[in-house]
Amino acid sequence: MYFIFIPLGLLSFTVAKAVWAASNVAMAIGAAVLVARYTGANRMEVSAFVALFLIAAPVRNTIGNGQQAILVLLCALLAYRIQQSATAGTFLAIALTKYSFAPVGLIALARGRVRAVVFAAAILIIAALGFAARTNTSLVDAVTLPFSVSRGATAPGTADIMTLVDHFIGAGSSLGYVLAAVGAIAAILCTYRSVRRGDWLHAIAIAALISLACFKHLPYDFCFLLPVAAVAWRSRGWERGTLAVIVFYFWYGSRAIAATGLGLSSPIAVAVSFGLLITALYTIALAHPGGTDGIDRARRVSSWCATRRL
Repeated sequence: MYFIFIPLGLLSFTVAKAVWAASNVAMAIGAAVLVARYTGANRMEVSAFVALFLIAAPVRNTIGNGQQAILVLLCALLAYRIQQSATAGTFLAIALTKYSFAPVGLIALARGRVRAVVFAAAILIIAALGFAARTNTSLVDAVTLPFSVSRGATAPGTADIMTLVDHFIGAGSSLGYVLAAVGAIAAILCTYRSVRRGDWLHAIAIAALISLACFKHLPYDFCFLLPVAAVAWRSRGWERGTLAVIVFYFWYGSRAIAATGLGLSSPIAVAVSFGLLITALYTIALAHPGGTDGIDRARRVSSWCATRRL
């Protein structure tokens, strides 16, 4: 990611800030148009979809604070949409510079995009080696620095396993990383058939939900619910209603939550938000026959263990 921002580093801060803000707006519009047109929406519906995305709190915060979430989102969407392996792998490599969206790469593997993932891994390795050489940093430090920063230099998350663990055990616990990784792998296994049977939009929506529910994310990262909103847009009946309410909660409900005095990162708010993400994941997995076979098997195993007091 550092190499991508080199051109901005050559500009004055005032100019770079304006260029990056304009780039974020353009990328947000491009991402919303990409998924909206794929759903078959007409021009008026595409315009409405773009407007709803741009006024969402995570998008406004990303643009206002100069964050990278929209760039990561657009690259993840393109990595799934584009079929050519080298191009898709390039976009995937950029998306995976934010480690908390690692499930995007794992879901791509589950869909058989092995070449794209290998290409992305090669780019990331070369970039890490280049960064280590340029900054006289050891390769291990170059790779693990984001994890070190996330242990104490970031605010609490919003709806994830890591933040829940921090609330009950203490911030910076390694157990949070372990449980988040185990949770992500379990969720991918449970939704494997749904991911294989669905289209790219269905798959990236599942990857986004698993990422947000397992790894620590701040409120602006919930712009990644864009593919979930698109799935809601093209769905019908209770699936549309359920997903729409959940997206509305994360995009427009933050002020209402703050007004209660609880705070977005309070234990109760995080638990509720986590539950909503899991509900959305289950709802999307139901969209394809057999999509929840893994979840059903896990439920049967849990029931069997409970009856035998294991």
